[in-house]
Amino acid sequence: MVQLVIRFFLILFVLLLSIQIFSTPPVKVSFEEDCHAQNSIIFSRVLMQTFSKDAIKKILANDGNIVMGAKVDSLGYVIEIINIVSKNKLPLNFQRQVENALMRSKASFYICHPADMPEDEKERFLRVEAEEFQKNNCRIVSYITFPGNMLDSYREQAMSNHGKLTKYEYLKKQLQTY
Repeated sequence: MVQLVIRFFLILFVLLLSIQIFSTPPVKVSFEEDCHAQNSIIFSRVLMQTFSKDAIKKILANDGNIVMGAKVDSLGYVIEIINIVSKNKLPLNFQRQVENALMRSKASFYICHPADMPEDEKERFLRVEAEEFQKNNCRIVSYITFPGNMLDSYREQAMSNHGKLTKYEYLKKQLQTY
């Protein structure tokens, strides 16, 4: 009887282990229209927590959009930043500071795909995507921006506040609403 119980648990253990090994990994994919905006919000929060108020104000004052390309795992965690570009000069060691902050904060980005994809295609696409992640263990994600489109309504708000609302304050307010 004891041997039967031991065999049962051994078989159960092997089955659970094989399911874990051969199952496809979860993938953080979004087919939503606002996927890139959500990534911008995540990126903006990390930058606002990492850099000083003055550094962020300087980037925003020059209408500087920052675009980051990064390798991420299937759950959207940054493995490595490939590049960060901006039309304005960025602070020294900016890329390394951002990479460290993203690792520390465990910020997770969405892997964005077209929102208008048919449902049956989405399911097939997710299976293929999961298999690719299993083979390659990472994917390049591009166009994660700061501040993204979060300043689109800034001019209207600044005028209604008689010019007293700075871009930094407006962005901070926008991030609080999400």
